[in-house]
Amino acid sequence: MKACLTTAHSYLDMGDKKSALQYYLSVNRQEMKEFQVWRYVKLIEQIGFCYHQLGDEPEGRRYFKKVLAWYRKLPMDERVVPTELLQCLDPTDPIVTEIKQIEDYLD
Repeated sequence: MKACLTTAHSYLDMGDKKSALQYYLSVNRQEMKEFQVWRYVKLIEQIGFCYHQLGDEPEGRRYFKKVLAWYRKLPMDERVVPTELLQCLDPTDPIVTEIKQIEDYLD
């Protein structure tokens, strides 16, 4: 689990979003969710980011909606800043608007 995640992060850092996506998708999401929910949500966000950056905006958006669904129910101490989501979506996008309502420090 962690090896795939680390490899994905490395590819993303190098700008190879296609390879990063391949490794992010290979992470066992159920294990990740059981290990640390915040890491699971971040993984979902990073998958959405890769799809969005690779030109599949509808698929990226589908993952970003999953991130928002988790933000609605997670306690504050289990959330992380959705930097990739905020980087991809317009500030007036409904997903961004709702996340900013949940995370009031993002205004």
